[in-house]
Order: sequence, then structure tokens, then C-alpha cells
Amino acid sequence: TPVATQELPEGFIRQRIGSGFEDALALAWIDEERLLVGERSGRVWYVEHDVTRNLVYNLRGETNSSGNRGLFGLAVAPDFDVTGWIYLLHSVRVPDEPVRGPTFARLLRVRTELTPAGELVALPETREILLGETWATGIASCVDDHTLGSLRFLSDGSLVLASGDNTHPGLDTGGHEPDCFLPGRTPIDQDLGAFRSQYLDSLDGKVLRVDPATGLGLADNPFFSGDPADLRSRV
Repeated sequence: TPVATQELPEGFIRQRIGSGFEDALALAWIDEERLLVGERSGRVWYVEHDVTRNLVYNLRGETNSSGNRGLFGLAVAPDFDVTGWIYLLHSVRVPDEPVRGPTFARLLRVRTELTPAGELVALPETREILLGETWATGIASCVDDHTLGSLRFLSDGSLVLASGDNTHPGLDTGGHEPDCFLPGRTPIDQDLGAFRSQYLDSLDGKVLRVDPATGLGLADNPFFSGDPADLRSRV
């Protein structure tokens, strides 16, 4: 059936902001005139006054963008004009592993600065991994579906991120992806399929709230265990 062009409601306009993006998926406004655009493949662009200025950061080499994976979350620190921190949530490409196979997701931050030419560039030496430094401490992504969501700052300065159950569509009760739970990977107690969403010792199927400086859980989170490094302390 042919689909008609959607007409905008009265009072709305359509305006192009930036150009040249490939599969743009994540947006982070710095202010009314400055914007970061993240591509699912892992590249982040700087847009100023509606014009694409330059490539800020390139994570393509370490981002797994198969299926519904990729760079999903992008945020700027509330004090961005002072610190320059940007935050990224992405699926990790594991070397020598099939891209459609199991992997994990990672949260990281990196400082940026303006060059004399007015371009915004990341400083790779400032990069810090806040969550998912290793497979076992990341967000399990046993299949390339139901993966990641958004990344946002709350008004109290905490950082929240969303993850899906990272498993097959339909009722998956676990036991289908043994390679996801090999030694050094996702702990075997998380081999629950979609029920990881209900399991507090998994980061899948959750809204997580962390300290943006450390990636650790916050003491006023509802399932805080007393150890901010525990998985459930971040839920």
C-alpha cells in the first residue's frame, strides 16, 4: 500500500540541521546553537549553527554495529563548557570474534576542546571507561537485538542509561548462547535470557544510575548493596 507523505501540523516547520551523517542515531545538545550527532557505527560529529563542522571522535574501530547494536547513547556533561566531557554508550567489537556473535556494551567518557579554528575535537589521552572495561563488567549483549537505549544527565548531576534484555525476540529463557558465558565473559548466573531484566545482578533490561566521574552506583539507588561496584548498586 502506498504511504502518503506526512503533513506537519499547523505551526510546525521542517528544517535541516547538519548534513553528511550515516545512520545518525544519537543526539546531544550542548546549547541552542551547538549539537553533537552520533552515528550508529561509532562516529560523533559537531554541528554549530545548523552546519556540520567536523568529526569529534571516531569509535568505529571498536564499535559493533551489527543488527541493532552500535553507538546508542550520547551525552554532554552539565558543566561541558568548563570540563569538555562527552559520554558515549556503545556495543563493543571484540577482536577476532564474529560481529553477529555475543559481546558486551561499554560506557566511556572523553574530554573535548575547541581548536583555534573553532572545531571541537576529542582528546584521546583523557578517555576513561566507566562501565564495561572488561566483558564481565559490561552490559551483556548475547545477541544483536534488544540492545541499548539512551544516555542522559538528571538534574542532580547523576548519569542514567538504559539497556534492553539483549536477547532473542520472543520468550527466551536462556541456554541458547553458550559462547556469551565462557570464562572471563558474562557470569554464568546471567544465562537467563529475557529474564535477565528481572535479575538484579545483571545490567540487562534496566535503567542504570551512576556517578558520571566513576561509573559506580550511587548510595541512594534503590538496590544499593553497600558496595558501589556491585552490579545491583547501579540499578
